[in-house]
Amino acid sequence: MRHLLRPVAILAVLLAGWAAPPPLAQAANLDNAADHVFGQPNFAQSIVNNGGISDHSLSSPPAGAIDPQGNLYVAELSNNRVLEYDAPLTSDRKADRVFGQPDFSHNGQNYLGINAIGLAGPVGLALDAHGNLYLADYLDSRVLEYDDPLTSDRIADRVFGQPNFSTADANHGSLGAGSLYRPAGVALDAQGRLYVADTYNNRVLEYDAPLTSDQSADVVFGQGGAFTTNDTNHAGIGKDSLNTPELVSLDAGGDLYVSDTSNNRVLEYNTPLTSDTTADRVFGQPDFTHGAPNNGGISASRLNTPEGVILDAVGNLFVADFGNNRLLEFDLPIARAAPTLAALSPSRLAAGSPAFTLTVNGAGYYGNSVVRWNGSNRPTTYINSTRLTAAFSSADLTGGGPFAVTVFTPSPGGGATSLINLALYARGGHDTTADVVQGQPNFAASVANNPNMLSANAFHAPIYAAIDPDSGRLFVADYLNNRVLSWLNAPAFANGQPADLVLGQPDLYSTWPNAGGRGARTLRSPYGLALDSHGNLYVADHDNERVLEYNAPLSTGMAANHVFGQGGNFSTAIANNGGVSANSLSQPWGVALDGQDNLYVADAANNRVLEYDNPLTTDRTADHVFGQLNSGSNDANHGSLSATSLYDPQGLALDGFGNLYVADRFNNRVLVYDAPLTTDRTADHVIGQPNLTSGAANNGGPSASSLYDPAGLALDGFGNLYVADRFNNRVLEYDAPLTNRTADRVFGQPGFSSNAANNGGTSADSLNGPTGVALDGQNNLYIADIVNNRVLEFDWALVKVRLPLMMR
Repeated sequence: MRHLLRPVAILAVLLAGWAAPPPLAQAANLDNAADHVFGQPNFAQSIVNNGGISDHSLSSPPAGAIDPQGNLYVAELSNNRVLEYDAPLTSDRKADRVFGQPDFSHNGQNYLGINAIGLAGPVGLALDAHGNLYLADYLDSRVLEYDDPLTSDRIADRVFGQPNFSTADANHGSLGAGSLYRPAGVALDAQGRLYVADTYNNRVLEYDAPLTSDQSADVVFGQGGAFTTNDTNHAGIGKDSLNTPELVSLDAGGDLYVSDTSNNRVLEYNTPLTSDTTADRVFGQPDFTHGAPNNGGISASRLNTPEGVILDAVGNLFVADFGNNRLLEFDLPIARAAPTLAALSPSRLAAGSPAFTLTVNGAGYYGNSVVRWNGSNRPTTYINSTRLTAAFSSADLTGGGPFAVTVFTPSPGGGATSLINLALYARGGHDTTADVVQGQPNFAASVANNPNMLSANAFHAPIYAAIDPDSGRLFVADYLNNRVLSWLNAPAFANGQPADLVLGQPDLYSTWPNAGGRGARTLRSPYGLALDSHGNLYVADHDNERVLEYNAPLSTGMAANHVFGQGGNFSTAIANNGGVSANSLSQPWGVALDGQDNLYVADAANNRVLEYDNPLTTDRTADHVFGQLNSGSNDANHGSLSATSLYDPQGLALDGFGNLYVADRFNNRVLVYDAPLTTDRTADHVIGQPNLTSGAANNGGPSASSLYDPAGLALDGFGNLYVADRFNNRVLEYDAPLTNRTADRVFGQPGFSSNAANNGGTSADSLNGPTGVALDGQNNLYIADIVNNRVLEFDWALVKVRLPLMMR
């Protein structure tokens, strides 16, 4: 192998990729010493695989990349692997994931043969806006792509340069648009187009929509537009030739930079997809026809075998000048692109909303672009070239609006965008139209992990909600993101407000199940949530077959204090660990607490509800069982469908008298047990069925008296019951449910007899598979609208005021 990509190349990548650096005029107070070291125990050592091959060693790292959440990826040429570090500047310097090897202790080429798992000399790395990883698998003459690698597996999903995952020869079959020969660099533009430095073919390839079309290149640079040639300096050194290009990079305006290594130059192509494949600027040579190293002598304008090329968020160019053993920086080598503004999230706000964060989506953004509100600058955070966020105070929402939002980028180039008006609307209660949406930019959107949102306010199947009655803090179980998100003040939050706390993940951007290994800090598909009188949180960690309890005060990424269902062991996830008993669980769903902080768990797959007396001061063994004759049985409708049987119980709720409500899912009913801890475990009332021995879905048809797959339950301060009637795509509200089994109001449908998903279209009046319901101290209603990937809030859900339940 030639000198390809010595470790100096990674310096430029990390310098530009970690954060938006300040303009150079403001950088005088910064020192030039590194702050963190990876791969060595300290700054004084440089041993290859120091301490042995592990999660904290490195060998010949040629390149790195940073995702939008601050997670670091490092390619290791000699260890044939890529390491990923979760938010390393806020955690430790040990890798959390490895690609290309079965674990952190191996480093052989092509583990178990040439396949979608192994690697041979990985070099260049890049991530698209959705977190999909691309890497140049140099010695295998291919580029691999991994879909959402932090939340799926370490197996590549697509291959470029080879017909399949089991071939690895140079230009397999023949030289063409589908072949590669030792690719080194990869980069993606804001539209997701992939650029590959096909080093030994002396060309750069560009792939349109690589995730949705085929894996054949659409455009070629360096070969006069021909895919069937790979000549060194095709037709002579000039604007359209290349000689072993190694790295590629793009600026915020979509301009392409290529390190034309053996020509001792860097070429720049103005927005190549809208112009041509002929270079527009050259760095390191006096013109396009020269290629000698240090042409005319070593200087600030000459290069010698440049390898790394990258741009920072401001638009400054950095070049790893390998042959001269230096890193060069070029201040704003070309004028910045004019920014554009496409969408705002939220797209509208309620009058009187509190301080909020606005997400601005568009193109051509730089590290010093700024969001303006009616022409005045607001504190702006650079996310990437297509996204900014801006902080606003409640004072910004005084007056009736609308408010003009623009983005401004300072010169050279730059300028201001056209405006988008952000309008205010008046919140109105006592109706069945939602007033606030969380997880989507507006009421018409329903995309999972909506790309127009930040990770801290996006959902993938939000399944349950709970509110601390004392603090008003809102919690949402973000099921497929394997986390619980929390907002400080439920009644006051604004559309699209980012969460300020997360459990189950180390930060607000990670979504991997059991990230870093199952333990007290991890979650896998959390379901039910409940808080006790001290603010301690209980989470039904469904796919880990356990319930976790977190002692207040809560903090991001904290460890749970107690575990139920796994014999006190945080590292196991065995259904009915040790057999069905008072100590086991299988797919727990709902959790609830009564006024004495006794815990109830809907042990769904065991077809029972367990009750634990004062669990934080006694033990984690259940004291009572509902739905089974004893704690050793778990069959559905034990004996027969009756007042003592259950079939996959889901949501739980308790009223002020200690009466227990259970959503008996597959029996399509809600059971009510009067004061069950002082009487018996036999249900006294049924909702959704004409009697205690019926269980048909929508018995008699969709109506105010029927249910179809009831899920979450909640009671307001007046004893009114809310039921998430999932397969009817609605939430029902029952006034005084102990005496009235007919629903009084319906949310999500125009009437009681309809049940179509998103009836009339996705809107503030529609629902699609609602699962969770919760109420805050002001009787505002929150619905986890799971299929629409959002949580809706309804102001003042009560129609009329009644005496609180405990005063009757």
